[in-house]
Amino acid sequence: MPSGCGRASLCWISLRYAVALSCYHAPATISKAKGTVPLAPPSRRIYLRPSRALTKAAAVDREFWLKKWRENQIGFHQPDTNAFLRRHWTKMRLRPGARVFAPLCGKSHDMLWLRAQGMSVVGVELARNAVEQFFEESGLTPVVSMCGVFERFEVEGLALLVGDIFDLDALTLGRVDATYDRAALIALPEPMRARYADRLLALAGHAPQFLVTISYDQAMASGPPFSVGEEEIRSRYGDRYEIKTIEWTDIPGGFRKAGPATETSWLLTPR
Repeated sequence: MPSGCGRASLCWISLRYAVALSCYHAPATISKAKGTVPLAPPSRRIYLRPSRALTKAAAVDREFWLKKWRENQIGFHQPDTNAFLRRHWTKMRLRPGARVFAPLCGKSHDMLWLRAQGMSVVGVELARNAVEQFFEESGLTPVVSMCGVFERFEVEGLALLVGDIFDLDALTLGRVDATYDRAALIALPEPMRARYADRLLALAGHAPQFLVTISYDQAMASGPPFSVGEEEIRSRYGDRYEIKTIEWTDIPGGFRKAGPATETSWLLTPR
């Protein structure tokens, strides 16, 4: 049985203003339980229902990325393995077989590189055609199955879930030993980055992170990718992680009309 799938799961939800409910969900249904609500286990985080404005923003953001993939407007896709990843991944000090989570993974070649280093990779991607292109271009033939509301494409050592990361729960995802975030945090506008960081912590717990960001004068150009600096990273993750800059480099030509821009890699180690 694939890790994280094939099991009904217990999830923990709260309504706005922290009115708690428990729910049991099979792959496509949710039923509300009556009576006393048990305490959530420590590994589960209780969420507040997003505001209407945030929900609307999320819908707009989903359609934005789906359209990008439909129309093949994927200039953000890197044709080669990320240089920071190649040079510094060993700083994560993971054993062979460690399970690495790649959120908003697209069709990144980084996943193949991680797999070649002996990692077991699990990614989540909104656009199905991105996942299809990944396997076609890599020459791999996946086994396709349903995993709750997610479609799962899997080969040995690598599984990609098609769906919205904000619909993903920890039991569906399975064990996470580390997170590789090259273009997830910076793909989201500021209000959604807060929600994303909370969801990532709920999914991956205290797993270490290898994070890559870009920074530039956001007032001079709009994302994505969005500018994310050290102050924001510490505000999102500083209470859980020791945060260390690994390497930074100037981006040749800067970023659009924003002028100079830098790309930075970070190591987030659990406190």
